[in-house]
Amino acid sequence: MRDTGGQAAKGMARLAASSPADELHSDHLEIRAIDSIATTLADLGQAFGGDMKAVTILLLLARAARGTEAAVGMTQSEIAARSGIPRETVRRKLVAMERPGWIVRHESLWYLNMTLGETKSGDAWVAIKRRYVDRAAAF
Repeated sequence: MRDTGGQAAKGMARLAASSPADELHSDHLEIRAIDSIATTLADLGQAFGGDMKAVTILLLLARAARGTEAAVGMTQSEIAARSGIPRETVRRKLVAMERPGWIVRHESLWYLNMTLGETKSGDAWVAIKRRYVDRAAAF
């Protein structure tokens, strides 16, 4: 079946509707988003001595807890499945992250520690959160 120009005309109309200013604004937002993500990952990487698997686990637990009033935890198996990190490695990382208080465990569920004030990781977490909020405000 032959296009009578209708599809081409619709495509041209979409292109004409986006202005160079829109593209510039979109590029600027993309650059700022990438900068924010990269800086946050670098902050967390420093806090975890470059252990990006631990950072991934922390971010998965933070994502599970985001926007909820009730605590939301994840099992070791769920973390392994979502992260692609082998289950035994996840277990070792969870235990290591529990010691300084980044995360807590209740039965088979792991949670982001939301009461970090009195833990070894509390100061690091507060500093990371402060920088993240500053970046988000600038974004």
